[in-house]
Amino acid sequence: MNFGDSITCGYTSSPADGTGYIYSNEGYAGQVSMEMEKTPHNLCRPGDLAADMARLWVYPNTNSVMGKNQVYTVMIGTNDANYCGDSNGCIDNWERSAGAAIAWLALPDKDKVLGSAITNTSGSWSRDSDLPIGSSTTDANAAVTFTIDAASAGKILYLAYRVFDPGLRDTTQATVSIDGTVAGQLNSAVDTGHLIATWWSTQESIFLAKYPLVSAGKHTVTLSTASTGGFFSFLWGGISSQNYNNLPGAPSVLLGSVPRAKADDLNYEILLYNKRFLEMANEFQQQGMNVTTVDTFHVYDTSDLSDDLHPNLAGHTKLAAAFQAAF
Repeated sequence: MNFGDSITCGYTSSPADGTGYIYSNEGYAGQVSMEMEKTPHNLCRPGDLAADMARLWVYPNTNSVMGKNQVYTVMIGTNDANYCGDSNGCIDNWERSAGAAIAWLALPDKDKVLGSAITNTSGSWSRDSDLPIGSSTTDANAAVTFTIDAASAGKILYLAYRVFDPGLRDTTQATVSIDGTVAGQLNSAVDTGHLIATWWSTQESIFLAKYPLVSAGKHTVTLSTASTGGFFSFLWGGISSQNYNNLPGAPSVLLGSVPRAKADDLNYEILLYNKRFLEMANEFQQQGMNVTTVDTFHVYDTSDLSDDLHPNLAGHTKLAAAFQAAF
C-alpha cells in the first residue's frame, strides 16, 4: 500500500488514467507497485496532511502481521509545510501524526497491545466506535493497565491515542504510569500549540507518545483519566521486540522525505520537516523497525515540476526509481 497526498495520487503525471482520488496510475506509487508486479493500492488524497493520512487512511485499512511480507510506502508533509509551515506546533502535529502511522505500520501485531483487548480496567471502557482497535471512556478516574516486555534495556514504549481540536469533544487527560511511577500525561485535546484542522476539515488525529524504558524485562503500564472526566481513547501500546531489518516476512516501510517544491521559501520549510523526518526515522531504525528512508528531496530539480509542487511524469519516474532502489 502507498500512503500520501496528491503526489502519491500521481497528480499532474500523465496519462490521467486514474479513478477517484487517483489522478494517474503512472505516478511514482503506481510505478513502484507495477515494478513489484503488484496492483497499485494507493490510499491518498490531494491536499491531505499527516493528520488526514493517519486518521482516515492508515488506521482503518491496515494491520501488519509477521510473515505476510507487507510493503508500505509513506510520503507525507508537502501540504503540512505549505499550509502550516513552522508555526508553533505545526511540525509537532505532523511528527506525532506521521509517527503514529509509521509505528503502526512497522510494528507487527504481536508487538502491540490493542486498547480493545485490555481487560484489566477500572471505570467504564468500551470499544471505540470509530476505531475499533481502541478502547474509550468518558469516566473520571478510569484506568487501563497492561504489561509490556522489553527485550533489552533502552527500548522505547510507544503509545497511540486519539486527539481532537478544542471544542470538538469533551476531552480529558490521562496520566501514564510505568511500574507505578508517573511518566507523563496524554491529552486528548491537541496540546502542541496549533490546531489539527486541515484543508479537508479534519479536526482530529492519532498521536504517538514515546517513553524510554531503562531496563529490560516486563513493565506494567497504566493510563488513568483525570478526576474531571471527559473523552479519552487509547488505541495501542507497543514495543519493538526484535530487529526486523532484513528479517524475512517482517512488514517493511519505505519512508520518503518531503520532496522539493519550486519556491525557495517553501523549500526552507520543507527542510525543517525533513530534519525532523530523519530524526524520527533513525529512532525507528534503532528500535529495530524495518524502516528505510528515501531521500526524495534531491531526486529531481525544478525542471521536473509541472507546477509549484507537483512533479511531472519525468519527476514521478525519478521518484519511483528512488523508492525501488531503497526497496
